[in-house]
Amino acid sequence: MAKPNSDPLPPPPPSNSGVPMQLALLPSDGSASVEPQEEEIPLAVVAPPPKRKRGRKPSKRRTEEKELVRVDKPSEEDYLHHRINARAVRISFDSLRLHYQLQSVEKSIRNSKTNSRNPKQGPRDDIKASTHMKSLAMLKFLSPEKRIMGHVPGLETGDVFFYRAEMSLLGIHSNLQAGIYFAPAEFTEKKGPVALSVVFSGRYEDDQEVKDGVLLYTGSGGKGQNGTQISHDQTLEKGNLALATSFQYGTEIRVIYGIPHNKQGPSRTLYIYDGLYRVVNYKQEKQSNGENNIFRFELVRIEGQEESGIKLVRFAMEIKGKLNEGTKPSGYLSGDISKGKEKIPVPFFNDLDSLTGPMFLEYLKSPNYPSPSKKSALRGCKCKKACDVNCVCRKRNGGTFAYDDNGILLQGRPIVYECGDTCQCPIGCRNRVTQKGMKYQLEVFRSVNNMYGVRSLDPIQAGTFICEISGDLLLKEMVPIDYQFYSSNFIDPLNFAESWKKWGDLSKVLKNWEFTELPLRVEEPGYLLDISRRVSVSGFIGNNEIMPNLFVQYVLYAHDNVRFPRMMVFALENIPPLRELCLEWIPVPDLDETGKE
Repeated sequence: MAKPNSDPLPPPPPSNSGVPMQLALLPSDGSASVEPQEEEIPLAVVAPPPKRKRGRKPSKRRTEEKELVRVDKPSEEDYLHHRINARAVRISFDSLRLHYQLQSVEKSIRNSKTNSRNPKQGPRDDIKASTHMKSLAMLKFLSPEKRIMGHVPGLETGDVFFYRAEMSLLGIHSNLQAGIYFAPAEFTEKKGPVALSVVFSGRYEDDQEVKDGVLLYTGSGGKGQNGTQISHDQTLEKGNLALATSFQYGTEIRVIYGIPHNKQGPSRTLYIYDGLYRVVNYKQEKQSNGENNIFRFELVRIEGQEESGIKLVRFAMEIKGKLNEGTKPSGYLSGDISKGKEKIPVPFFNDLDSLTGPMFLEYLKSPNYPSPSKKSALRGCKCKKACDVNCVCRKRNGGTFAYDDNGILLQGRPIVYECGDTCQCPIGCRNRVTQKGMKYQLEVFRSVNNMYGVRSLDPIQAGTFICEISGDLLLKEMVPIDYQFYSSNFIDPLNFAESWKKWGDLSKVLKNWEFTELPLRVEEPGYLLDISRRVSVSGFIGNNEIMPNLFVQYVLYAHDNVRFPRMMVFALENIPPLRELCLEWIPVPDLDETGKE
């Protein structure tokens, strides 16, 4: 496990500068450049408040000015501020979504026990969470009177989303269904609506990705009521007119790719922010089947940005496919350092030098915890099918389930009790998650900042299980306290920050919400892990004290002895493929040979 370090912060993303400005036409020939521009195209406008008609009293409701703005290129300090703020909003969104989901699950279980009819379904949990959080105005730069053009503060090219409601909350694409998000004409002094973002998901048969960074995007409209196919001609209005206006003025547009994802539940699409594009051409033409007239817009990615998000996702998918076929792509020195001990191989990548350390350490999937005594053995539940409200393990978790149906941790807890070997419920029980092992393809790589690091070839959803922290177990009372005790060869469960408290924290979004530390953890862990000889993939996870994307959650499923909880790693946020995974360590003081600071 990598020790705390002072890793440099990621560089600020490229951003267009400027504040409220006037629209400026491109050259009369309609040509549009896709090169970075030295002077930004004037864009945002403040429309004057409407004139009051004579004889009428002024409205008590203050008329807000309409603003279309770009955000100035941030300093490193501002970038970090916006990134941390957006990250906190995203964690709160997932926490609130899961809170509503838990309420729905508990209500459904109660109704099934009393044979009550389920009430009419309300809004989906993700939409409900997004709507509530919008009312709190947690992101000050977003409001109904303001539209953001260009990069949204706090978001990076390559960020991934599992819900359109989350993208709407963050302002990157505010429509829950429509593929074109635009600012109406009142934001541009009646110069026409202007497009701000599009979702490119191939929903129309004439959508086409010509090559990397070049798209042919089918306009909106033309579908019949409740239809999925274009049944009549598209017209140059609304989103189509906004894209045409963007072409006329050469303004940038955020592009979010939507690709199929094997996720169960309301969202089966993964959304990837790919950066800024410009419309360089458009025309009206017949569909490929020759039936109706459609608009097709050619979008080209602006140069000089961070690497394309969709390109990284596809590259990771390609690498994963080759590894699963048994071939080793360039830079991969091992296809599986676990040597079959993990159900999903753990490759090792190094294209920097000749170091091969991870390949020669003995891989230990899980620590060898002491066998439980009869007194501490977990008394299992007697659930024959799915665990219900009477489940003993559910009651141990404070009276609620620990996970949803997809294995996502509903909230962080002092300790989680999973169903175990002594339980009568089936292996598919929703309360058996970490014991099933890893579900993502993790890889160890040679890092520029640290010796080694860990990243995933799969997109990771917030709240999902990543891996178990492993090593040779040592009882604390048997280890002499000296300066070697806190070397990088040992992991103390108390060295990790209690980041689990952030997962499920609703104090900023729900009034009168109080964090309840249930179930109680009456004792601190009484062991250390020695990773000098045997280790798992967890031993190479790095440290980030500012923005960790993982947290450690204590879990028990074979016994009740809280002195020996398993250290399970979960995702604190959505993590794109190939982004480094990191935990937050608590800095440990240096001790002398007597154990004193």
